[in-house]
Amino acid sequence: MAIQRARQDRTRRRSDLTLQEWIARAKVRFAGTLLDLAEALPEAKRGPINYLQTVRGFQRKHADEPTRDAKPPADNHIALASIRLVEAYSIENFDRVRLAIDRLFPDLRRMDPSRSDLLNELDQSIRSLNAGGWWNIGMLVRERGRRFFAVPVRELPQIPTEVEWIHVHVHHILPSIAILVFDAQLTDDAATELNRVQARAYLPETSFRSLLHWQSGHSELPAEWVRQRQLRSWIDGLRSDVEDALKRLVGDGLFSIAARRRPRLPAIETYLVSSTDVAFSDDWEKKARGWLESYGIEPIFNSYRSDDTFFQWPQIEQRHGAVVSGHLLTVWREKYLTTIQHPQAYGGETNAVLHHVDDAMNSLMPVVVTLQLLRQSRKVIEELRERVFKRIDNRAAFLTLRPLTLPTRLHAELLGQSMLLSRLKAEFSRHEKWISHRMRGWDELKFVPKSSGQDDGLRKNALEWIHNEFETIEEHLGLARHAFAEHFTARNTRAIYWLSVAVMALTVVQVLTNRDVRGWLVAALSIAKGIAARWRP
Repeated sequence: MAIQRARQDRTRRRSDLTLQEWIARAKVRFAGTLLDLAEALPEAKRGPINYLQTVRGFQRKHADEPTRDAKPPADNHIALASIRLVEAYSIENFDRVRLAIDRLFPDLRRMDPSRSDLLNELDQSIRSLNAGGWWNIGMLVRERGRRFFAVPVRELPQIPTEVEWIHVHVHHILPSIAILVFDAQLTDDAATELNRVQARAYLPETSFRSLLHWQSGHSELPAEWVRQRQLRSWIDGLRSDVEDALKRLVGDGLFSIAARRRPRLPAIETYLVSSTDVAFSDDWEKKARGWLESYGIEPIFNSYRSDDTFFQWPQIEQRHGAVVSGHLLTVWREKYLTTIQHPQAYGGETNAVLHHVDDAMNSLMPVVVTLQLLRQSRKVIEELRERVFKRIDNRAAFLTLRPLTLPTRLHAELLGQSMLLSRLKAEFSRHEKWISHRMRGWDELKFVPKSSGQDDGLRKNALEWIHNEFETIEEHLGLARHAFAEHFTARNTRAIYWLSVAVMALTVVQVLTNRDVRGWLVAALSIAKGIAARWRP
């Protein structure tokens, strides 16, 4: 119950909703309050109270079916075991990686003198033209107690109570990209509380078309969508709390700066499934579909599956009332344990499974981070593209002379995005063979559903996806740059023409009036010279 109360308090403190979302939620709460009040009143024969009672009665009558569909199959259990958060840093900000480590573990050298060599090696490696380094830094815990850890440990009371510990490590995935990885292993109580949220009975969310005339109609969000949104809200709230605990120490990286709402960091959520069935199969997914979908696990949406592992890319668009922003990795607990000798040597069966899962996730990091960077770049370029074509279409701006002598901010942003994209593409292409070789274990995961005709493995499809993203973004960025260059050249040509007319007019004035206008002529010629010299489209 303490976990539940803390989660509710943190949810109430979240303030990243837009005005439109806040109004929508207020309307839903208002409608829910009215329906609850009407349900508590004696039955009415007519009028608005009768309408509200009829709506709530229909919802109650059909509430059992969504709850029944969301129940797990017999002898099946699922637990959210860990969440991996990732922050990225570019070569321009590699100093922030070392600064973040010093803040996270200020006594690192004292706790482990050998770490001095590790940090020096990290500094040298992430500035080289090669990639592939990995450094195990330490563990963050709320309270260490009497537990023994083989790596440096720091107590951090701000860590949420749902988190057992956070394992911190650094990866140099590309020559100009380094990432800090935070593996937050959750407590058994956290998994139990999440499953309790999933097992609750939910009613549809109602919103009236008119706040005054309730009988004019209403809309409803299905109960199964409400359940999924509640679960995603719980998980996203936990991710946000972990980010808040780390933010003061880690600072801002590429992902936290670009994100506009919480949670800000890309994540991989690891679920452990226990079942008496043999493995992941079509028959098992069919009977467990409603149960899995409530957690956001949808076998029919951009996902890959083997006998013991299920992987799903994050959902960019809202589906079923919630956005699943994390990568979902679901593993079959029993099948993993059969491949692990002496699981107690890892501190228990769950720790043993997660240890092997972490090794697999490390090989996936270059692809996950590159796709996230491309997704961010696509958003920025979409906005720049819109601004470029609005500027071109703005005839009033075309007729003005401002600003003519200085490169525009828009042009600088276009050049900056072009440089970053070209660098990312060159480095990924250079290291693609190494990345592909590390990902060879993911070939066992095949695209689902099989009826789509796509039977390639996760590795091949992920690499093709990255290449397609590079081509799409480069094409539109190049089009925007070319169009803006032509537009600005036309503006400057027009400005030089009118300045030439002004120079000629001033010369005529001087000849006719014998007045000294050389200062004006020098100013006009300087402006024309500045336009020609400073702008090179």
